[in-house]
Amino acid sequence: TPEYLPSLLGKYNVPVVKNSTYNNNQMGRAVMPFEEAFHDIIINQAPKYLFFPVQSREQFEKSENSTRASALQADINKLVREDLELEQRLWEGFGTAAHKVFFGSQLVVGYGQKDPKKTTGTGWHCAVGNNYFAMVVGKKRWYFVDQRWSTYMAPVKGGKVNVQTVRRDLATVVESLPLRFGDIEAGDLLYNPDWTWHTIQNYEGLSLGVPIREVSIPRSMQNNAMYTTIVLLNKILEKFNIDIGGYPIPGHSLAKLWKDEGSRHEEL
Repeated sequence: TPEYLPSLLGKYNVPVVKNSTYNNNQMGRAVMPFEEAFHDIIINQAPKYLFFPVQSREQFEKSENSTRASALQADINKLVREDLELEQRLWEGFGTAAHKVFFGSQLVVGYGQKDPKKTTGTGWHCAVGNNYFAMVVGKKRWYFVDQRWSTYMAPVKGGKVNVQTVRRDLATVVESLPLRFGDIEAGDLLYNPDWTWHTIQNYEGLSLGVPIREVSIPRSMQNNAMYTTIVLLNKILEKFNIDIGGYPIPGHSLAKLWKDEGSRHEEL
């Protein structure tokens, strides 16, 4: 029900993307009470985006202190583990202390529009670690490009644990690359490998998904030593209260790809 999540998480202030329209640069950020932001999305169909808890380069005003942030992460982990029955559906101990590479679960909430040019989503990026993405409500389209084509993505440091692109013309660029795509609906579970480039767009209506993250540094080093080293440097500097920042998210669109996938693109 619309009141279920607010009853559990309404006490927390969470980071909010004010305008997550896909061709927007998505740099307008704020901190809002979860209940207020959640209701604005599901009732008013606001283009806001909730993606939390998150390790971001942004220092949000009035964001939770470390104690509250840890409590929020613990509550999200417990909610996801129990409500999605992770130990029953995946393996016993998944998401617990026995799961040594478990990094944490997140909630992603947005409202998609029918027109791909106006819908919400997440731009091209890749990150350390892998995640199991559980679709709870709605439908999303995922696009993937293998990391071997990273040069064409114009990679730059995004946040503390991710790499993104600064290109605004990727809709044209990826037309010439081996592009894979797949749609996921409520009840589906998608596996996203570490350091695989991906972008996501929401279909029309409410969209609620759950990334369940793992981080294995040896595996990430094996897959992409350079990107993983950048992340390790970020984490070391963080211990000295140093944040070397990242680059703004560029505005770009996949509307052309959405309407014309073409035979060169491989459906998952």
